[in-house]
Amino acid sequence: MIAEKKSNNTKFIKTIMILRALQNNGTITAKEYETMKEYFKKAYAPDIAMV
Repeated sequence: MIAEKKSNNTKFIKTIMILRALQNNGTITAKEYETMKEYFKKAYAPDIAMV
């Protein structure tokens, strides 16, 4: 169970980093970033918070 949570945390962090890079490049808007961040937060259910 602990390994599963760590894996989900890692996936979430990597996904957020990719989304931020896309936002910085202008590929996605800030609204799209927030929407996708919330989607992946629900999908991965991480026990950490990203701002």
